Parts: sequence; structure tokens; C-alpha cells
Amino acid sequence: MNQYQFHFKDQAFNGAVMVFKKIWPAAILVSLFVAILSNTIQMPLLLQMMNWDFETLNQIQSKIQDISNILQKNGDPSAEVEALFGQLNYALLLPFVAIACFIYGWNVELFYQLNQQEIMTGSRSIGAVIKASFNKRIITQILFMVVFSLFMGISFMLFVLLVAMLAKINSLLSILIGFIGFFVWLLYMIRFLLAPAAIALGQFKMNEAFAFSFQNITFKRAAMVGLIGIVVLIGLAILSSAFGALTIPIAKSVSKQLGAAPAYFTTQLLNAIIGGISNAFIFACSAALYYRYSDHNEATLEV
Repeated sequence: MNQYQFHFKDQAFNGAVMVFKKIWPAAILVSLFVAILSNTIQMPLLLQMMNWDFETLNQIQSKIQDISNILQKNGDPSAEVEALFGQLNYALLLPFVAIACFIYGWNVELFYQLNQQEIMTGSRSIGAVIKASFNKRIITQILFMVVFSLFMGISFMLFVLLVAMLAKINSLLSILIGFIGFFVWLLYMIRFLLAPAAIALGQFKMNEAFAFSFQNITFKRAAMVGLIGIVVLIGLAILSSAFGALTIPIAKSVSKQLGAAPAYFTTQLLNAIIGGISNAFIFACSAALYYRYSDHNEATLEV
């Protein structure tokens, strides 16, 4: 058992911080690599599919915010929605979704392989990480994401339907059950969040990963993970906001001098930096929990 695994068994969070301190520079490079590749492949397809230009792409957040503001005022945003999404080319939707899913699965494998390389060998070779990330588990990660998303969506809709039915009988009871039930539902969802790590690091099949995560992340542990997750998300949100305050002026300056397309790619690259740091910490925590609760002391390292 190496020093990392000892710390994982003793205190997972401290072990995760140790890994994070080692991998975050490499994580930024990995994030930049993914951002460049995904934008090179996906961006032309997205622009054709939505019939957008880069100016629209740069303003997408403000346009969506405008729609949200209209809805909050009980207005009719149909004209804004039609202008933004009304010219969707459905023929390009399937290839776009397929590419997006592949990049998602590959990105998950990339960051777990980066963690595994550091934990098992102390190496953070980008080339070795990229080589190891191209494996059949990408498909398993995609399937997990699809199944888990459907499970979350369907179970939440059933929960909302139940609360709505109770509201017709007793509004106070529905509020109480809705409040308590939401946190119970959330804890159940957290209990499955270790599955991607089990797939990537333990080479589990999808059903085995579901079972591993659910068995090892008990309700008590899920509550602790949830509380820590809230703190981490608040910290990352503050970091992202501060970083965003720096990137917006840079993007506007680039837009004025070079145009909308360079401004968009500049924003994407800057966002990839903060994304790399965030992912380095999140995946380090997930890897630490996996090694803490896994039965074996040594992992299979792909080369």
C-alpha cells in the first residue's frame, strides 16, 4: 500500500488534497486539450445545427437570462425562444449528441486516469494519461450517465407527482413530506455517485459499479458527502465568479479587436483553466473515496 492509499484509508479528504496538489497543473493541461478538441469538432456542428453565429454564441447566457426574466414576470417568451431555438436542424442533432456523449465519457476517463497514474506511480505524464483514457470503459461511462440521468429524472418526477397528490388532501402534510422526502431522494442519488470511479479505477461493469457505490456510500456517508459537497460547490462557485470577473473584460477586449469567434474561443480556453482546477479536486475526492472503500489495495494500471 503506497502513501496515498494509506491516507485514503485513514482520512480520505486529506489524501484527496494531497493528490489534488500534485495533479492540478496537469489537470489544467488536460482540460485545455479537451476544450480545444471538443470545440474544434463540436463547434462547427453546433453552429450549423442551431443556425447560430459566434455573436449569438457569445450572448447565449444573456439571451437565456432574458427568457428567464420574462417567465418570472409571467410574460410570454415564445418570440425569444423561437428566435434562439426555432431553426434547429434535427438532422444534425443525433451526431451532435453522440459526439457530446463520447467527449463526456472520455473526459471522465481522462481525469480518473490522471488520478490513477499519480496514485499508483507518482507520474503525471499527459501522453500516458491520454493513451490510457482511450478504452472500452468510455462506453460504460456513457451508459451510466444515461441510465443514472433517466433514473434521477423519473424518480424525481414521481416524487413531485406524489407531493402534488398529497397537496390535494392536506397541504401541510405535503409540504412536510416534500421537504423531508427531497433530502431522502437526494441522499439516495448521492449513494450512486461513486459508480464512475468504480468503472474507471476498478474496471467494474455498470451494474457492479451501481452496487459497489450503493453498498459503500451509506445514508450516513451520503449525508457527509453531501455536506462536504455543498461547501466545495460554494467554494468553486466563488472561485468561478472571481475568475469570470476577469475573463469577461478580456473576452470583450478580444471581441472588439479581433471579432466574435476569437472572443468565444478565448472565453472557452479561460473557462477550461478553472474547469481543470475544479475537476482536479472533484475527481481526486472521488478517487480517494473509491480507494478508501474498495477491498483491494492495489489497482490495475493501464499502460
